[in-house]
Amino acid sequence: MSTKMKYERVEQVIADLSLQHVAESPIGGQWVRGISGGEKRRVSIGIELITNPSAYLPLSPQCLIFISLSLSLSLSLSLNRYYILG
Repeated sequence: MSTKMKYERVEQVIADLSLQHVAESPIGGQWVRGISGGEKRRVSIGIELITNPSAYLPLSPQCLIFISLSLSLSLSLSLNRYYILG
């Protein structure tokens, strides 16, 4: 991959994650104020997408809970429909 393509890929990921407004800002730390917590999380996601895109699955614990509850509700409704309709 050429250097130009790499830069274009980085710019695309920055745009996809809506980080253009903080692209030149310091991340920050304990003594230096930087970007917000949500922006830091999106920077982490961007780094993963750039360095190893095939191995990244952006699921937070809240997403996993939602998926679990959705599957449970779907299964419950399917079973109830089966028993009610016979």
